[in-house]
Order: sequence, then C-alpha cells, then structure tokens
Amino acid sequence: MNLIRTLEEAGNAAAHANPAAEGDYIGENGLLYCGLCHTPKQWRGELPVLGEVIQAASCKCQSEKLRREQEQRTRQKLRDMAFDTPAMQKWDFAHDDGNHPALSAAMRKYAALFASKPTEEVPGLLLYGGVGGGKTYAAAEVVNALVDMGFSCRMTSFARIAGDLQNTRERNTYIQDMNRCRLLVLDDLGAERDTAYMGEIVFQVIDTRIRTGLPLIVTTNLTIEDIKNPATPGNSRIYDRLIEKCHPIEVSGVSRRRKEAAARYPEMREVLGM
Repeated sequence: MNLIRTLEEAGNAAAHANPAAEGDYIGENGLLYCGLCHTPKQWRGELPVLGEVIQAASCKCQSEKLRREQEQRTRQKLRDMAFDTPAMQKWDFAHDDGNHPALSAAMRKYAALFASKPTEEVPGLLLYGGVGGGKTYAAAEVVNALVDMGFSCRMTSFARIAGDLQNTRERNTYIQDMNRCRLLVLDDLGAERDTAYMGEIVFQVIDTRIRTGLPLIVTTNLTIEDIKNPATPGNSRIYDRLIEKCHPIEVSGVSRRRKEAAARYPEMREVLGM
C-alpha cells in the first residue's frame, strides 16, 4: 500500500510539473511523447505484485528546464551569501558605465584567470586610489562574474567584521568560516577605527586568509606611499602581508560618485524649479 501511494505521488508530481501540452503525441509504444523534444513524458515498467505500471516522467526539455532553474537557485544563494549589501548583486560587467575601461578589462581578465587555473594559483589584488574611483564596483564585478561560474565568494568590510565579532565569542570560528569561500574581498581597508584592537583583527583576518593559499582582493583609499611607508609597526606587518600576496593596481580618475551626483543635478533643478 505504501509502495502504491509513493508511486501515485511521484506520478502526480511529474504529471503536474510536465503536463500534456499541444503538440504532444502517443508513440508506437503507447506512451505520451513531448512534441518539442520528442522524448517520452511517461515510462512503463514491471513491479512486483503491481505488474505493469505507466507513470508520468520529465521529457528531455523539461529536465533541462528543471536543471536551469536549479542552477539559477544555486547561483542566487551564492550571490546572497556573497554580499552584505543586496544592491551590489547588480554591480556587474553588464551594468558597468564604461568610465574606466582599462580597469573593467583587467577585472574581466582576472575573472577569466580565476576560472582557468586552480584557485590556489590565482594571485590576490590590491586596488588602491582616491575615494569614489570605482574600486569597490570593480571588485564586485569580479565577485558577480565568479558567482555566475559557481564559485563561492564573500565581499565584506572590516567595519562589518568588527560588528559581527562583537556579537560572537567564536572569533576564530567566524574567521575560519569566512575563509571557506574561494574568493574573499575586503573592502575599504584603512577606513576602520585606528585602534590596537582593530589592528589585531585586520592582521588576523588578512594573515589567516593568506595562510589558506586562497586569493584575496583588498580595496583601499590609501596611497601607495601610505602602503610602502606605514605609520605604525602594526600597519607595517599588515601591508607587508598584502604586498607579498596581492598585485597592486592603482585606480585613479574622476570620482564615480561625484559624476553620478552631478548627472542628477539638472533633473533636480528642473523638479525644484531652481
């Protein structure tokens, strides 16, 4: 009785997911076939006690549709896990404004490199330069591209990390969990509070990541002079670790934020009548 119920439930589920449609037809074997891919929507088999049974099944194009939907759900889950800010899920190459073509091209090549080599062989990146130049957007482009390829990524900031650590006693476990992703992006290094406690957190996070052998992208508003000539011994050991494993790329040019703000001015002046 349980076997019959299980078969009925499976058949009903398959028939509901892949119902008969216009163009479907009955094949020579008496089974229903899909009019698009010409593969069966039913199967026939022999079962003990029950004898011959005919049950609904997924045809080839329906199976492919289900596979694509599952991949989409998986990618969305990876994307949700990757970003602290949902808006960054749209910071991708497709939405790039083209203001920094050389940087965008470099990020595309980096994502391709990531996909072509063992992750442990991919170098890290240090994106440095003035405020609003597009460093964070560029890093997010890489994350979104890699998520589309199925890689697990995490993009966060030391301010967020510090807040999370205040709410947990398992500091080492938190950092280890963060480092399970294939790419870790640490945004806005240098914007965190300049305290001994934060300095220790920054060093532990970076040092632990580098010890995993997995790639790291760091963005910062620091200048290359700041990085090469740190003001404190604590910063010195942090920056030395970064330079050791992350290829530096200067991101310069017109502030993306100021440019976007300026583009809104005429519209707002018209709205406000000023």
